[in-house]
Amino acid sequence: ENLLILSALLLSGCLVLIQLIWRSGGHAEIASEEMKVLSKRSEGLPERATWSLFFKHRYLLLITALVMVTKVASTLIDNQFNWTVEHHILEKNAQTAFFGGFMAFLNAVSLVMQLIVAKFVLRRFGVGTALMLLPIGLCFGSIATIFFPLLLVSGITKVFDGSMNYSISQISKEILYLPIPSYLR
Repeated sequence: ENLLILSALLLSGCLVLIQLIWRSGGHAEIASEEMKVLSKRSEGLPERATWSLFFKHRYLLLITALVMVTKVASTLIDNQFNWTVEHHILEKNAQTAFFGGFMAFLNAVSLVMQLIVAKFVLRRFGVGTALMLLPIGLCFGSIATIFFPLLLVSGITKVFDGSMNYSISQISKEILYLPIPSYLR
């Protein structure tokens, strides 16, 4: 149960990271001389040089932090959902049947989100808002699960997490990579 509070805190951190990424303007610029050096040494670049290049660009660090925090929060949501299922459905065969049906439903919702809803959300509200939907929704879902540890509440939170994570949120994160030069990616 305490993992939900941690999850809500981590997701709140996502909101801060999204704001920092958005304010940075999405530009990871490198001086032209540094670019020439990189292109000459693109093969066999020492690992130390790769990491120093990575840490020089705040935009890359913020995207990495956003991805890491989101994955940790999603894992905590997944663990909470599994715990809820185990405590509400006691028989193993019934749990297996529930998970099978639930995952089929989750995949169907994810498909609809990706094919129909993602395009609308990104065009209507933009990438910044699209990125914030997952952490905000999971914060509310986590808090609701704390106060109402029901299978329905936990299931809705899991469906929201899964469908958003593999559609709108994923597309929005990939858009963040567009301003990064290909040699730096």
